Amino acid sequence: LLVYSKGDNLFLVMLGGDSAAGQKISIVLTEAKMGKLGGKLQVQSCEDIPTVPVYPGARCSGSIRLKSSKSISVRYLTSAGLEDVRGFYRLNLQQAGWSIEQEKDVGKFIPPQALPDAGAGLSQGLEKSIIITFRGLKNERLMISLMPSFIGSGTMINITYEEAK
Repeated sequence: LLVYSKGDNLFLVMLGGDSAAGQKISIVLTEAKMGKLGGKLQVQSCEDIPTVPVYPGARCSGSIRLKSSKSISVRYLTSAGLEDVRGFYRLNLQQAGWSIEQEKDVGKFIPPQALPDAGAGLSQGLEKSIIITFRGLKNERLMISLMPSFIGSGTMINITYEEAK
């Protein structure tokens, strides 16, 4: 997971999969607005993923549909803590028939020298990030990325759904 910011834009680059285990490597590029308008977050167009629950009270901050790979990526913000959101998706998706393919605490895989200054919020966000990959009953794939929010407290949720090929 790589995170960049410029002005009021936040750019996320997520890599998923394990080529050593024969899995394809997925690359997801996401852009989100961090600006505020009248005390409320600016909301870009949002398209929910019908088979995936939204964390209760989470607000959509935008979605991107990638036609070439038949996938959609949706971003949400919630005031809930990272572990609460993680537990919600692990429980609810498994109850709906999804199986966990891979779960990584991203910070364990980032060398300390690759992180920005320890005083920066970005550094703490990367160290605490989590990526959970699920496989559905029809062989569809779901990647849920969780990261502490850069806008106050809470959690940024990025859900990427890929139809079965």
